[in-house]
Parts: sequence; structure tokens; C-alpha cells
Amino acid sequence: MIGYFQNVSERKRAENALKESEERFRALAEASPVIISVTRVSDNIVLYVNKSYSDAMGYKYEDLIGKPALNVYYDPAERKALIDTLNQQGFLQNYEVRVKKADGMPFWASSSVRFVNFGGERAVMGASLDISERKKIENDVGRLNRETAGDPRMRPDHRACQR
Repeated sequence: MIGYFQNVSERKRAENALKESEERFRALAEASPVIISVTRVSDNIVLYVNKSYSDAMGYKYEDLIGKPALNVYYDPAERKALIDTLNQQGFLQNYEVRVKKADGMPFWASSSVRFVNFGGERAVMGASLDISERKKIENDVGRLNRETAGDPRMRPDHRACQR
């Protein structure tokens, strides 16, 4: 009889520890400025997003949960490429992917992604940062470099550059 009560007591402690752990994760995820999402691998269904995700992407929470993650990828093939790379490497860090906001505008994210067990199913958890401004600057610099590449005044051996 004593063993029975010890088992029940141990199980109760384990359940409380798990509940506290889940509460800490949720509090951290909801307070984080980082964009966090969890999607099921088998069918790409969105299982969780934090407030930062909803705010950055312009979607309401209820418009995402239970819906296919493919809807937020600018090109759904990018989701497949992400999963394929994740399967090969087991973890992705600073993986750049283009998604789209609720209004259809492109949004660049740098994501760190890994597989997790979520509700007894294999899922993908991602933590992302908005790098849209950086990508815009990179594109502008590339464009300017291409535009000036043919301009002889921009070559280092040109008289104007030697002054």
C-alpha cells in the first residue's frame, strides 16, 4: 500500500513539473519579440504561433492555427526545401526563407528550426527574425553595383577616382 501512494505521489510531482515547464515555455514564447511557430510535419498544419508571429505577419491567431503552413510561404516549394534540408541536417540555423504577410507582401525571415515532439506528433519548431530590411539593402547595393559596373568613371584606374 505504501508503494502505491509513493507511485501516485511521484506521478503527481511529474505531472506538476510538466505543467510548470509548459507554462514557462508558453510565457517565454508569448513574451518573446522573436517570431515563433510550430507546424506538424505530416500535413504542414500550423499548431502554434506566438503574438510576435501574428503581429509581424499581419495574420490573426485564429486565421493560422489549424491551417496549412504552405499558405504563408511566398513559394510553397520553399517549405519543401526547408524540410528537406532539415531532414538532412537535423537543425537549421539562420536559414533564410521568403514568406508572405497576410496582405500578400513578401517578408524575409532568418529562421532557426528543429524537429520537436508536439502533442505526440513530429513537428517543426521555428524561431525567426525579420530580415526584410537587410534583404532590401542587399538588393539595392547589388543593383547599384550592376548599374555602375559599366561606368568607366567608377573604375579605380579612372582619373576622377585618383584625385
